[in-house]
Formats: sequence, C-alpha cells, structure tokens
Amino acid sequence: MSVRNNKKTFFVLLIALLIGITQYYVSSFFSLRDFDFYHSGLMLKTAMDVNAGKLLFSETFSQYGFFTPYWHSFFLDTFDGKYIGLQFSTAISYGVAGFFLVLAWSHFVRSKLLLLLAGLVYVFISPFSSWSLVPWPSVYALMTQAVCLYLGILYFKKRKIALMFGAGVFMALTFGFRWPVGFFGFASISTLFLVSLTSNLKNDFKKPFLSFGVGFFIVLLPYFSWLWQQGLLSDYWKQTMLLPIAYFKVHGGAFFPLFNLFVFRDLGVWFLLPFVLILLTLIYGKKYFKKNLAVHHFKLLFFIFIGLASWLQYHPEPCKRHTYWAAAPLIGLFFYYFESRLRYLFYKRRSLIGKKYIISIAILFLGMSQVLNFANLNMGLMRKKRRFFKREYVKLEKPEILKGTYVDKKDASVILGINSEVEKINNDIVLHVRDAGNFVYKGSSLSKKIFLSWKYIDDIYPERKSQRASFFEDKKPTVIIDRVNRISEFQKEIPCYTEVKAIGGMLYKLDCPSK
Repeated sequence: MSVRNNKKTFFVLLIALLIGITQYYVSSFFSLRDFDFYHSGLMLKTAMDVNAGKLLFSETFSQYGFFTPYWHSFFLDTFDGKYIGLQFSTAISYGVAGFFLVLAWSHFVRSKLLLLLAGLVYVFISPFSSWSLVPWPSVYALMTQAVCLYLGILYFKKRKIALMFGAGVFMALTFGFRWPVGFFGFASISTLFLVSLTSNLKNDFKKPFLSFGVGFFIVLLPYFSWLWQQGLLSDYWKQTMLLPIAYFKVHGGAFFPLFNLFVFRDLGVWFLLPFVLILLTLIYGKKYFKKNLAVHHFKLLFFIFIGLASWLQYHPEPCKRHTYWAAAPLIGLFFYYFESRLRYLFYKRRSLIGKKYIISIAILFLGMSQVLNFANLNMGLMRKKRRFFKREYVKLEKPEILKGTYVDKKDASVILGINSEVEKINNDIVLHVRDAGNFVYKGSSLSKKIFLSWKYIDDIYPERKSQRASFFEDKKPTVIIDRVNRISEFQKEIPCYTEVKAIGGMLYKLDCPSK
C-alpha cells in the first residue's frame, strides 16, 4: 500500500472515530435525561420480564422481534437492573452506527472535509437534541444496518466473499432488532441480485449475493427453529406482523405510504435526502435498461438499494425520530452526489447549455439551501438546548429502577408523588395503561400485572377482553389507569370498580367498594 493510501486510510479512520465518539458522548449526555413512559417504558418492561425468566411472546410482549429484549436484558443486568443500562446501550449504538456509516461513505465522498461535514450532519440532526432519547429497536437496527452497508461496500473493493457473508449476517441481526428494516433490507439486496442476473453482468455476482443470503439465513434459521420448538410462532406472528398491520390501518393509511415517504409537509433535509436517492435510482435504472451497467457500478448500487429499504421507515409516522433512523445512511449518498455535481461544474470544462449542467446547478442550489436550512435547524436546536439547560433537573432516587436518571424538577415531583401513593397500596395491583413505563412504580403488594390498553392488542387477541374481565371480577385487584377517558370504558366492562382516586399526573386508582 502506498504512503498516499496509508495517509488517506488514516484520515478516514480518524474522521470515523471522531464522529463515532462525538455521537456517543452527545447521546450519552441526553441518555441520562428524561424518561419516556410510552417508548422507553415498553422496552424496559419487556427487558424486565426477560430478566425475570419469562418466555418471550408467550409470557411477555415484544412488538419488533427477538434480539432487542435480550440486548436490553444484558445491559439491564450489567447496570444492576437500572433503566440507565438501556440508555447506555442506545448511546453506544448511535456511536458505532456513526463510525461505520462514515467508513461506508468514505468509499464515495472523496473530500475529507465533506466527509467530516457529512458526519457532523449525522450528529447534529439527531432527534434526541430536541426529543427524548429512547432505547427503541430502530437505533440498534441502524447500527447493524450500518455495519452491513460497510461490509457490502468493502466487498466490491476487496472481492472477498467473507465480507458479503458478513453483510448478510448483520442484515439478519437488523431483522432481529427490528424486522421491517431487516426484511426490506434483505428484499432490497435480493432485488439487486435479480438486477445483476438480468443485466449484462449476470455471471459476475452470483457467488457474493448467494453468500449474502447464506449469512442472512444462517442466523435466522436457529431463531425460527427455537420459536417453532417452543410453540411461539403463532404469538410471534400476531405480535410482530399482525399488530403493525392493525396499527397501520389506523395511523398509516393502509400500505400506500407515498405521502409519508416524501414528507410533503417538510421540504427540508428529510425531503432532500430521499429525493437524491430516487434521482440516483433513476439514473442507474436507465443504465440497466440500456444494458450499460458496469461492474464498478454495483458498489454504489448496493448503497442505493440499502438506502431504498431504510427509507421505508418514514412510514407510517414520519416524525423526527423515524425520519432520522431512516435517512441517516442517506446523508453520505447526498454528499456523494453533491460532490459529483461540484466536480462536474468546476473541475471540467463544460458548456453552459445542456441538461446535465442545468441539473448540476439545481442540485447545487438545493444543496446550498439545505446548508442554510441545516444551520437554521441547528439554531433552533440550540435554542431548545438553551431552554433544556435552563430547566432545573434533579436526580431520581425513586422508583428504584429509575435511580440515576435526571428529570425536570416538576416531573420529579409528580413521579415521586405517584410512587409514594402506589407504595401505600397493600393489595394486588393491575395496571391497565397505555404507557408501560408506569410499571416502574413499586407497590407493597406481592403481585403486580400489566394490561396494555392498546385496542390493537385486543384486535389480534380477541379472547383477551373476556379473560381480562374474568380476572378482574375474580381477583378484584386495585386497578391503575393512565387516562381519565378510559375510566368510564373500564367501568362498563367491570361495573364494581366505582371508587376512583387521582394519584398524580394522569394516573387514577380504581377500587371496588366491597374492599
């Protein structure tokens, strides 16, 4: 390897490490702040159940698959059963994802300055700068997808089959963390395989793409074999497949997510990143139909097809978290195309007339507008951060599982007040709540259950409603509900619960008078 190549590799690694470490420290800071009772609570509850030896899908609920609960369980154990363990795992994952994304982007973005800028964009448009950082499966899927992307791209440079096999393994891990990302990622690369078979290069990529498939299935076959042996395939299907479909029908507009995918309400960075992705797809689609694809094109095509799969995470709710997890890999693709347009205009003599020249000017204009948009976005984030730093945070000591987490002083007062009230309850407790995080409150009872009040779960488990009613009639536990409008609905199901007491925040305690 030449001195020049060594120097280039050194600077790429330095930038990747800088971005990975920076993202880790930034996300670590925010990971200790706040507790999202809905998102974080759902992840925490399942991890606690797995730690207690409960069987996944049968005795506890998992919406996105197998790996996330056990990943969380490991970190929960490592941090002595504290929620901050889950947050630490999230911060690590953001950092690792940043490191491998920069390494992948370095194969396309030639300018080290632009590569550094792409990495900084990855750090500073992250959603936890303005929203709570949550240990959601999409974070870990982003990490494993980034490793898959890097290994796949590296294969086209080194031509070692083991690299493509490794890419398949990490795509399987992506499936395990959040199945829609892994499923569409595998489907996308399978489509690229079909493209290679039907192109003028049909004999060049059979082995690598088949090795990708072997790597993918060698991880997942034992997983599904275990589900089959435990008799859990039906529950797995209901919780990970049917429940999202029920959710999509209400929130996502069936299966035609065009409006969500393009985020028409936001013509900023979240629109531009997939726009460039589609533009590159059309450019190489034209080459495919004209039989002009070359071997060296497949390195970029691998990136494009992974990007297309990742982009689907805009559906069904293109909030800042989902758009970030979906679009993060596309940042490098945008900077690659932006740099190519710069070189087209300024490093080669070109006529001022012509479609390519006009397109280049348009892309540069859009790119510069996004630089300004990015600067404006971060000024907004800095204002939010200043408000964030002005908030008076206190470190929680109770509930025990949230020990070490910092929350706003007002929120802490509510949390401690609720915890004090729940500790006074001497009989069995059942939580009938939307936000699973309410499970952190420890009563003095020996028994505590939770029923998530999601209509979608009743849709996929229709027998659950009658089972729940029978349980309440028989045991008559104290019930805690987290929405005032649900009290009347609950009382229609189980009429004896007429004693209602507000216990802080949006929580209400219901008892039967006979008690």
